[in-house]
Amino acid sequence: MPEQIQLLIALLLTVGPPVLICIVIPGSPLMALFIGLLLAVKIQWQGMKNVIQKATLVAIRDLSPQLKLVRVSGVISQIREPVDPQDPTLAMLKVQINGWKSTGGGSEHGGIWGKTKASPILIDDGSGSIWIDPRPIDSRQLGEGKQVDYEQIRQPCQILGVDVDKVTYGASGLRCLMWEWRVGQKVTVFRNLQRNNGEWTISRLKRQPMMVSPLEFDKLTEVAETNTSRMQGISWGIIVLLIVVFGCPAVGFCGWVLRTLTTPGKLGGISFSPG
Repeated sequence: MPEQIQLLIALLLTVGPPVLICIVIPGSPLMALFIGLLLAVKIQWQGMKNVIQKATLVAIRDLSPQLKLVRVSGVISQIREPVDPQDPTLAMLKVQINGWKSTGGGSEHGGIWGKTKASPILIDDGSGSIWIDPRPIDSRQLGEGKQVDYEQIRQPCQILGVDVDKVTYGASGLRCLMWEWRVGQKVTVFRNLQRNNGEWTISRLKRQPMMVSPLEFDKLTEVAETNTSRMQGISWGIIVLLIVVFGCPAVGFCGWVLRTLTTPGKLGGISFSPG
């Protein structure tokens, strides 16, 4: 075997493992973490898109055991457990407060506090009615919240059982968002059917799709398609970035080794010449 090949093998066996460890160990967990999180989000959006596209639009009076995934649209006509005892029309309330908050290393912007409270609701589409339990509420299907000022958010926060001054203490640049469902508002439900005490009901089951939204069908489809495509693009972008960041050093190192071993001279104190 030529001397250069023997030296290359010896060098790779000696230096290769630690170099690969330095490259692979920092890169692999990071790549797996980012890709895993992004793929999980993408799968959720894809699942939402599939539910929207596959659900059968049906009138409440036409519900039957033969139907599986259904889409029902109607107005909220009754609330089983009022979110606010002083306001019997309030079926769902969500508050989200974002802003700058001090940390040990300075300040960071993000969610400061948020909470959602909802009640089972009776949906009426003119042909009949059906009870819906939307809890827990999926924020992806609520649409854009109404931006309100700090004083306007006090009462909603009291309904949700929190002192807004305490949760925002030390924060700045506050942005307060609020979502509401009320009696008379139209919502759309995507869900598998089930019977409860002999009556049809639509509620969340473990590992089963459940969506309740005030958005129109076309808008829901647009939101799901846009976010599915966006997450797919972000996933591929990060994969390419991580390959460049962690792959280029490895390729460069291998190229340097090959150039060094095929160039006459000295390597690690060992003299050699071609041929």
